[in-house]
Amino acid sequence: MNVLHISRGFAQNPLYSHLIRHLNILGHHQTIFAPVRSATELSRQPDDLPGMLEYKYRRILKPVHRVLFRRKVRTIFRELRDCINPNQFDLVHAHTLYSDGAVALRVKRQFDLPYIVAVRNTDLNFFMRLRPDLRWLARDVLTAASKVIFISPAYREKLLARIDSRSRNEIERKSVVVPNGLSSDWLDDFERPIRAVNKPLRLLYVGDFTSNKNVQGILDAASLLVDRVPVEVTLVGSGGSQEKPIRAAIRSGKYPFATYKGRINDRQVLRSVYRDHDILLMPSFRETFGVVYLEALSQGLPVVHSRGEGIDGLFPPGTVSEAVDPTSAGSIAAGTDLLAARLDQVRPTCITEAQKFGWDSIAMRYEALYQTISSA
Repeated sequence: MNVLHISRGFAQNPLYSHLIRHLNILGHHQTIFAPVRSATELSRQPDDLPGMLEYKYRRILKPVHRVLFRRKVRTIFRELRDCINPNQFDLVHAHTLYSDGAVALRVKRQFDLPYIVAVRNTDLNFFMRLRPDLRWLARDVLTAASKVIFISPAYREKLLARIDSRSRNEIERKSVVVPNGLSSDWLDDFERPIRAVNKPLRLLYVGDFTSNKNVQGILDAASLLVDRVPVEVTLVGSGGSQEKPIRAAIRSGKYPFATYKGRINDRQVLRSVYRDHDILLMPSFRETFGVVYLEALSQGLPVVHSRGEGIDGLFPPGTVSEAVDPTSAGSIAAGTDLLAARLDQVRPTCITEAQKFGWDSIAMRYEALYQTISSA
């Protein structure tokens, strides 16, 4: 099939290139149209073009487009139409609801080209909250789409709750959950030594230190746990407004159970860090998906995540994850307690569940959607 991808975030997020390359292996002709804002983004255009891939990076976005959304859509559509012939494609894959989906809607209206559209964190937690003037656009994009893709069940429920009753049933009928994938080097090493369940309970966080990631909530929850059981907390990552104050608090001795390790870029080293811990805690206030959850599962760690965010709803209750209230240290501590009580039983299940998220499997799910739309 000939697939046109519209992706404002392609130059910024490697998950898109993972999907594209695995779809390429399946034999699809693909063109990636990526409007960018900066020279740095423009320089990220891949040099290698395996198989049937073509990249169209265009530096056409300006600061004014952050506010004047309709002008941004018109600019992107005109550039796409000038450099690509939409009539050569079988379908469009828009990778976000607003920025990409609005362009896909224009392509459909002018060229009668079907499209699928994905709903992501920025769509739900920025545009839907802060741009009520664009609600009509979201409704039109969702209604005209052949399929609506959600990264998790939690995000499907969030969107459906915000859609008017006239459109809700139709959108729900064509909605599909397709999670993000995990690269094969996390999944190919089957001889994984799993840490023996000994005291202290070793808790891990991997990510940045923005306020959204709620690292302070992790430390507060651990402070509750340490009164009952020996606990160690390891913080891996860097960047964000909370990094300096949290590092200062650890140095002061306020959290004697916590260790800051900084950013780890070496994947082998990071994998060893995962294996040396018991539970991953990442109770973000907002999370589209979070590949860190899958990395942890692949190394035998169950995960604590936020209710209604990220991976919530992907796994059966009482198995490899616990959903918690990120605003409550007590809830985070309680979820950690529940996982700690079943560590022996659940660790092999974590590894098995992670295998379902290989990019080859995710690409095949998208291929099935493409074929369904093409044959409609």
